[in-house]
Amino acid sequence: MLATKSIGSCRPDTSGIGILSPELPEGVMALQQRGLEIVEGGQITERARSIKSADEIELMRWTIRVCEAGMARIYDHSVPGVTEQELWAHLHFENARSGGDWLETKLLTCGPNTNPWYRECSDRPCEEGEMISLDTDMIGPYGYCADLSRSGTCGYTPMTNKQQEIYSAAVEQIDHNMALIKDGVSFAEFNDKSWNIPERFLPYRYSLATHGVGMADEWPVVLLHPDFANNHGGRFEANMVICVESLIAEKGSESVKLETQVLVTETGVERLDSFPWE
Repeated sequence: MLATKSIGSCRPDTSGIGILSPELPEGVMALQQRGLEIVEGGQITERARSIKSADEIELMRWTIRVCEAGMARIYDHSVPGVTEQELWAHLHFENARSGGDWLETKLLTCGPNTNPWYRECSDRPCEEGEMISLDTDMIGPYGYCADLSRSGTCGYTPMTNKQQEIYSAAVEQIDHNMALIKDGVSFAEFNDKSWNIPERFLPYRYSLATHGVGMADEWPVVLLHPDFANNHGGRFEANMVICVESLIAEKGSESVKLETQVLVTETGVERLDSFPWE
């Protein structure tokens, strides 16, 4: 059961809207009649926006601080009897009171609802000792995205042996892959050296190893190693902001979802979020 996520990926417009429509707008036809070639601009703009300006990076740092305030509220209220929806509301609260925009998803679940991943939060009460996993996908102040994931136990109980095993694997994947990223590293080189997910976790894997982020989830998209044959070419470049992903689960277990947001530099990465792992 492969988890997938919709990300802008430079695909042509097949919706029948815009310049690729069978019936071209009059302005486009007029330009073509004058000898101008009209091309789909999505690929050009996706790649251009992947490199962030200093102002964009500063705004993103602020959005991440707001998001982490929301995650802190979730953590403080992660006690037995609270519902998934009640916990998710705390992220909305911090985003709204700081002038943020919206949350793109409702990805906060607990216990058996964490696996398979991508169930939306419900009115199910969380029980003591269950894993609570979340992915913020928050469009915050000034329209910038904070895409962070964390997992922890309800009631702050010590993790079971299985929870520890899964959580440790997720941290290992994040740390290993994050250490590979720097300016000039090709996606193919990254894939060759990336953390190989153990076979028992493969059926429940996440589709992505990393992806870009700005005013939403953006290009580049680097698929996880079992799926990399379908990946596009490219390389990491300085001043890209990249999310490094992990989702670890196996049959009958809970899911641990972790994700960090980093700034690519010439020598490696700078983590932009500071909310701790468990």
